Amino acid sequence: TGFVVGGGGGPTHEVLQELVLPGGTSGAGIVVDADGGVWLSNAQSEIQRASAKDGKFDWDRKITVPKPKIGGHAYPCGMQIVGDRLIVALSRSNSVGVANWKTGTFEKELPVHVAPFSVAVEADGKTAWASCWGGPQPKEGLMQASSGSMVSVDARGVVKAASVVRLDLTTGAIQPVEVALQPMQMVLHPDGKRMFVAHGNADEVSVIDRKA
Repeated sequence: TGFVVGGGGGPTHEVLQELVLPGGTSGAGIVVDADGGVWLSNAQSEIQRASAKDGKFDWDRKITVPKPKIGGHAYPCGMQIVGDRLIVALSRSNSVGVANWKTGTFEKELPVHVAPFSVAVEADGKTAWASCWGGPQPKEGLMQASSGSMVSVDARGVVKAASVVRLDLTTGAIQPVEVALQPMQMVLHPDGKRMFVAHGNADEVSVIDRKA
């Protein structure tokens, strides 16, 4: 598991290189920085960078994220780069991490809802959105543990809550939006007002008012 470098032209689109990612690949997470480096989140607690030299990619840097209080690995997933900062969803930590990709340092961790999968960051770098598969941690009703965190479930034991969380990257304040199940990738519309969220377990797309 890792990433594949493909040919940019020609009819065959041949594979030029395959690079194995230490720690295995997570469910999502690949971004390219301003220097042309490729960052991938692994299935443990690291984000690895590969860069090209003499036409070949190799690993040259990594960011280590904190492990969750529940034990095991953080399982970093979706990421976005804005300026020098790399914003990443830390699935098993129920948080969003902020790192400096140029220095390779992890800066801070901000709690959101259960099992964040992807992030979308506003252009000013002050606000991020996180799609959370487990929704808020339940305080009552039917619930069960999922990868170390409690989630709301129905009578069949299937997760029944999900959310998209608006996160202030300075203060850590959150504003949750209840959405359909398994929110995955998010896209911010250039109009500055709307956001589109794809749902893997609901076969629909949500439209969220970012200014509400």
